[in-house]
Amino acid sequence: MPVEPPRPWLGLMQERLQKNVDGLTMLSGCRTMPDFMAAQNELMRVQLQQTIDQARRLAEVTTRVADAAQSISERGANTNPRRAA
Repeated sequence: MPVEPPRPWLGLMQERLQKNVDGLTMLSGCRTMPDFMAAQNELMRVQLQQTIDQARRLAEVTTRVADAAQSISERGANTNPRRAA
């Protein structure tokens, strides 16, 4: 059975792809070198901001997963595996 990527990650990939397509469209519409340089600068700025935002989201998700794993581990440690017969 194929493994599906988690929906939040799929959304991030789609968002990045759309921004890249938008940037390339903007670049292809440039008529002068100054316009091209300005569009390229904007594309780089958008990509850097997107990388920062995605790193923040990844850190948030990782923290939630770690908290959940710790909670599960603590609950498992607090249960007595031996039961009286």
